[in-house]
Amino acid sequence: MKNAGNGWMRNSLLVQQSEKRRQDIEVLKWYESEKAGRDIGWECAVARWMIWRGLQSDQNLLGH
Repeated sequence: MKNAGNGWMRNSLLVQQSEKRRQDIEVLKWYESEKAGRDIGWECAVARWMIWRGLQSDQNLLGH
């Protein structure tokens, strides 16, 4: 039971948001890799996710 005291950490909002972000990137990586007909790689997927999130945030600020 080495990690028994870390249960609060796994349930923290920060960890939950990080896990959601990782899952979003994995889905984007799969989708973009399918479109490209090859594995685009993790770094490319992260970069595209960051751009996509930035564009999404800009649209929210503009009220779109």
